[in-house]
Amino acid sequence: MSGGSELGNVRMASAPPVAPIEDGDEPSLVKSILQRRKRFVLVTTAVCVVATLAVTATQTKMYSSTSAVQALAPSGQTGANGPNMSTEVQIARSTAVAEEAAKKLDVNVEPQELLTNLGVVVPADSDVVNFTFSSARPKAAQRGAQAFANAYVVVRARQLRAQNAVAQRSTVEQIDSLKQQLSAAERKLAGASGSERTSLNTVIDSLNTQLALQREQLVTLNNQALDLAPAIVLTEAPLPKSPSKPNVPLNLILSLFGGLAIGFGVAALAELLDDRVRGAKDLERRLAATVLGVIPKDTHDAPHAGGTFVALGAPTSPTGDALRRLSTNVAAAAAETGARSIAITSVDRDDAPTELITNLASLLAASGKRVVLVSMARRWPTLDETFGAAPGPGFLDALAGTVPVRSALAVTDVENLLLCRRGRADLIEIGAGRPPEGPRAVTIPSSAPSYALGSERTAELTAEVGEPFDFVLVDAPALLRDADAAALARACDAVLAVATPETTRSNIALAREQLDQVHATLLGGVLIERSDGEETGLPKTISSARGAGENMMQRVKLPGVGNGRSSTR
Repeated sequence: MSGGSELGNVRMASAPPVAPIEDGDEPSLVKSILQRRKRFVLVTTAVCVVATLAVTATQTKMYSSTSAVQALAPSGQTGANGPNMSTEVQIARSTAVAEEAAKKLDVNVEPQELLTNLGVVVPADSDVVNFTFSSARPKAAQRGAQAFANAYVVVRARQLRAQNAVAQRSTVEQIDSLKQQLSAAERKLAGASGSERTSLNTVIDSLNTQLALQREQLVTLNNQALDLAPAIVLTEAPLPKSPSKPNVPLNLILSLFGGLAIGFGVAALAELLDDRVRGAKDLERRLAATVLGVIPKDTHDAPHAGGTFVALGAPTSPTGDALRRLSTNVAAAAAETGARSIAITSVDRDDAPTELITNLASLLAASGKRVVLVSMARRWPTLDETFGAAPGPGFLDALAGTVPVRSALAVTDVENLLLCRRGRADLIEIGAGRPPEGPRAVTIPSSAPSYALGSERTAELTAEVGEPFDFVLVDAPALLRDADAAALARACDAVLAVATPETTRSNIALAREQLDQVHATLLGGVLIERSDGEETGLPKTISSARGAGENMMQRVKLPGVGNGRSSTR
């Protein structure tokens, strides 16, 4: 192939060599969730917070007031004889206290109804009982807490007075009994003599001692009755200034953490059930081949790089740099394997390889390699539309034997790069142009060219079209969507498989199985990082730009697209 094209091409500088791609291990589950499902987690959290706020807004505001009461031990009792706080709590929650509180509040309600709004708490290692009463009205909450505190003091005093009265009666009865025993002993002593007298004196002394103790006990009980204070109010119930329920800050915190937990849980389950490929290392394992390039998800390349040829128009952008790395790796892998013809096909998506093959071919040509592009994909826009090639004979016509393969070539305005059109033949004849003793020609509609592409003639024609060139890059359809892809893969020396993050692992395995069935050599893989609904890192095609009335080739400072004239070079 000569050094320049017929159209006065601008010679492009060779792309500098770059290092192989670097890619970390497969992301962890948490990292994968943060990368791919963070929006779901955030939306779930936001929904939980909003729902919590809505429910909180509908709840009745409740006010709470607390009064503290200290439970005292009876006079003269300390230590182990102090109040049993478990018993005190039961007394505080008793119906007797609730009835007394109702009297103080001057309300005619059932005791249990009042108790439903009461909370009784005893702090650890304390003899203080906290009465908390809740109501929809602040004043009612204050009055309720104070009424229960005062009612508890009254009930405890009543109980202790009753206990004191019982103890006094028991003590008086014991004193009377001791007096009777003492009188009987003294009468016997008057008529006794000798040893009997001595024994009676001992009994009388014991009875006098017990009588003195009981009289002392009676005095103590009388004093307790006069100075009875079973409990005292330490803190009066205040008037609440703000509602205690609903607790908006607490509800928001709980809803935030709850939303995050639900979001992460559902996202983790979805991630575990997700069959999509996770990064270059995962693609490499599933494809059982080296990943030669990772094209980043970059929609912010330089404004002047809006055309298809981003690798030439913006070589320093992230996408341009990744494409240059891919070009270097493809050239090295092809040199190692001796491959000249490479079919570039996606696993299951039919929208990425056209831009990828255009940039790859441009970079290889710019590095001094002689390249021919074969447009065989049936997606729109094809390479014919991308390069603006006029309708004319193409590869299918040459395969049918109606034109020589050289007539299918069209010049482009990239140095060292020619285009082989797909062709517009209505009928394809397998074996056409062969000697009469060869296989009989079979006519097949061009809408199903895979029958013809599967013949040995396809490989022969591919080798023929690439004789003067260093590389033949075939733009093939998706492997799992079009039977042509497997036929073209078999006809080429090697295959470059393209995947995106939406490509499933099962589809990668099926694609690899199809390539093995036709004995195709897999040169490597390419991962285009993008998601559904997002643009690839590669820019839109020239044809789509024309719809907006703008020639993207002019924006990248390249000459106008060739007129598609056939090349006979």
